[in-house]
Amino acid sequence: MERIVNEMVADRLDGSRPLRLEHPGWNDVSAAIKALDGFHRTEVCLMKKDVDGMTVWGGFEGRYMCEIISEERIETLRNPKALEESEVPIMEGDDADLFPATWTVDLDTVLKAAQTFFEKGVSDETLHWEVRR
Repeated sequence: MERIVNEMVADRLDGSRPLRLEHPGWNDVSAAIKALDGFHRTEVCLMKKDVDGMTVWGGFEGRYMCEIISEERIETLRNPKALEESEVPIMEGDDADLFPATWTVDLDTVLKAAQTFFEKGVSDETLHWEVRR
């Protein structure tokens, strides 16, 4: 079976070098996402052979953001239960920015999205996505 995800990069803001794995397994990806804490570990990127990739940010207070970026579009995982007008802080690298609450999801949801991307290279159709071109 051909691997969809060729590389994973997980930041480490504690002074150590980022974790970079070629041909990661699902356990590597899952562990890296679960380690996100919004302070020392804030971002995990999954890259395919082409330019497509998935990035997961956050972790603080159980809030995560997830996007799939390709040449054609950006897909942002959505939380349909969140209030449209509210914003929440999410760590992105070493900066905190405010994002729409509708773009933040829980750990189980982001793991489901990541596993589908890891296995199939696409967004999970059973989840809610906002598509921008």
